[in-house]
Amino acid sequence: MLFMNTKKIPYTSSIIFAAEYISRLYKEYVRRIVKEHNLPISYEEYIILDTVYFYPGSIQMEIAKKICMQRSYLSKLLVKLEENGYITREEKIKGKRQVVITIFITKKGEEIQKKMYSLVINTLMSKLNLDMDKMQEISKVLFDICDEGTKNFNLKL
Repeated sequence: MLFMNTKKIPYTSSIIFAAEYISRLYKEYVRRIVKEHNLPISYEEYIILDTVYFYPGSIQMEIAKKICMQRSYLSKLLVKLEENGYITREEKIKGKRQVVITIFITKKGEEIQKKMYSLVINTLMSKLNLDMDKMQEISKVLFDICDEGTKNFNLKL
């Protein structure tokens, strides 16, 4: 057996728990910033805006995969973001006849995304005593684990 001589640790001390815990911490932290600064979008809407900002012209399915969100829930939030003027959707022809809808952030959307990004990242780094290099290093390790896991277990996430 591969793990016979390794030290046993409880789930609450595992990397899996640590990743879930930091995810929950981050979500609650962003929700607090939204409330304290009376920002007009939710945590989930911020994640969508941030994704559209960094990946303009994405289609709904691509965004859903990137942020691990159900397409039906994403669709509801995209409608709200569009109604509030934060995103636009454009029809594009793919191939000979297939129509796809690409999503772009508006100037109004960029303004709120940049404001939230600045509040979140700057405050997060100062409160947790992290710099951007350290955050990128931690992210790289976690993504490497995810990449290996999806490849070795043949998962589609």
